[in-house]
Amino acid sequence: MKNKHILRIIVFIVSFVYCVVDYLQKKYVVSFEMMIVTLFSDLHGTGSEVIIDAAKYIIPKLFLSLFIYYVLEFFFISNKSDANFVLTINNKKSFIFKIKTLACIGIWCFSILILIRCLSDLGLFEYYIRKSEVTYIYENNYVDPKNTNIISDGDEKNIIFIYLESMESTFMSVEDGGLYEEELIPNLKKLAEENTNFSFSEKVGGFHSPAGTRWTIAAILASQSGLPYSFPIGENGMNNDIDFAPNIFTIGDFLEKEGYIQEFLCGSDAQFGSRESYFRTHGNYIIYDYDVAVEAGKVNDYVWWGFDDKKLYEIAKEELLKLSATGKKFNFTMLTVDTHPSGGYVCDLCENTYENQYFNVINCADSQVYNFVNWIKEQDFYDNTLIVICGDHPSMEFIPGGYEFSNSDKYVYNCLINSSIETENSKNRNFNVLDMFPTVLSAMGFKIEGEKLALGTNLFSPELTLEEQYGYDYINKEFEKYSDFYATNFY
Repeated sequence: MKNKHILRIIVFIVSFVYCVVDYLQKKYVVSFEMMIVTLFSDLHGTGSEVIIDAAKYIIPKLFLSLFIYYVLEFFFISNKSDANFVLTINNKKSFIFKIKTLACIGIWCFSILILIRCLSDLGLFEYYIRKSEVTYIYENNYVDPKNTNIISDGDEKNIIFIYLESMESTFMSVEDGGLYEEELIPNLKKLAEENTNFSFSEKVGGFHSPAGTRWTIAAILASQSGLPYSFPIGENGMNNDIDFAPNIFTIGDFLEKEGYIQEFLCGSDAQFGSRESYFRTHGNYIIYDYDVAVEAGKVNDYVWWGFDDKKLYEIAKEELLKLSATGKKFNFTMLTVDTHPSGGYVCDLCENTYENQYFNVINCADSQVYNFVNWIKEQDFYDNTLIVICGDHPSMEFIPGGYEFSNSDKYVYNCLINSSIETENSKNRNFNVLDMFPTVLSAMGFKIEGEKLALGTNLFSPELTLEEQYGYDYINKEFEKYSDFYATNFY
C-alpha cells in the first residue's frame, strides 16, 4: 500500500512536469535559464490572465494523465490483481512474475524516461554542460565604467527611455528587412528611417540578444550596464527587499551622480522580476507602477498585468510634465506590457486587421508609441531631450504557421530620436544589446574616453563592437559559461 502511494506521487509529479513543459513549448520560446531565474525571482504581480491561460491548458491534461494512470492501477496494480506472468525459457526453466510488480516497474521506468525527456526539452542538461565550462571573455574585454573617464560639458540632454515589450525590428515585412509577410510596425519603421537606427543591414534593423539578455530584467540590465545576466540563483537581489547586484555600474548610477531626477514607470507591479530592486539600487529611481497608480486614483481595475499601455502613456505624459517643471535634468524610463506573450492584450484601441491576435496587438503598440513620440515633440522640453525607443528582448511568443525563427534570426528594435551626435556608420553593423549602454550616453552628449563601457561599444564611434570582433555565435556561447571574473566582481 505504501509503495502504491509513492507511485501515485511520482506519477503526479511527472504528469505535472510534462504538462507544464508541453504548455511552455506550445506557447513560448524560452530558455531554461530564463525559466529558472523567473521561478526563483519575485513573482509578485504576475499577470492573472497568464496564470489562468496556463491553468486552462495544464489542468485538463493533468487530470487526463492521472485518470489513465488510475485505470491502469485498477486493472494491474490493485490488491485484487494477483495474476501472474510466467516466462519459460527453452521449455525448461520458468520464471513467475506478478503482473502488478511488472506494471509498477513499467510505470517507474516510463516516468523516469518522460522526466528525462522533459528536462532535456527544457534545456536543463545543455545549461549545466555550458555552466561547467569557463569563459575568459570578461578578463579579455571588460572595461570598468567606474574607472573610465566619462566627460560632461553641462549641455547633456534629458532622456526618455521607452522599452517596448518584445518588440523586434523583424516584425517588419520581408520587403522592408523583416521576417513576416505583413508590415506589422509601419510607424516604428518610419521613426527609424527618419532618425538614428543601428542595423545589421542597409535597411531598418536592430540588435542581437545573446544568452543572458532574453527576458525583461536581463535585457534592462544588459542595455544599461553592458553586462549579461549571469548570476547564480539567489545571488542577484531577486528579493526586492535587498539590493540588486550593487557592484554593477549602470546608466542610472552615472546619471544619479550627474544630478538627474530619475523615474521608472510600468503598468504592472514593479516587484515582478526584481525590477523594483534594480531601479531602486541603481539610481534611486522614483517607482511608478500599478500599486502607485491605484493609490493615486489613476486606475480602479486590473487587466492583463495591471493596467494597459493606453493608460500607461496617459500617466507618462503627466509624469513628464511634472519632471520637466522641476527645472532639473531627468531620466524617464518606462516599460510597456501589452505585447507580452501569450497573445498580448487587446485594448479598445486595437484594430482587427490580422487573423493573428498577437499581430493586432503589435500593430496597436506601434501606433501608440508613435502618437506618444509626436506628443513629446510638441512639448517645451523636447529640444533638450533624447528619446530612445528600444525593444527589451526578442518576442517569446510561439507563432504557429511557419513563423518560427531562432534568436540569431531575430533582431530587437532600436531608434534614437534627437541625438546629440550623428553617424554615417549606423548600417551593416554586428552588435547586441550590451552596446546600448555607451551608445545612449553618447547620444545624450557625454563623451566616453576609449568609446567602451563594460562589454559595450559606442556605436557612434569607429570602434569595433565585441560582436564585430568575435561574431554572435561565439559571444552567445561564452555568455552561457561560468566566469570567475563575473563572480568576483559582480555578485
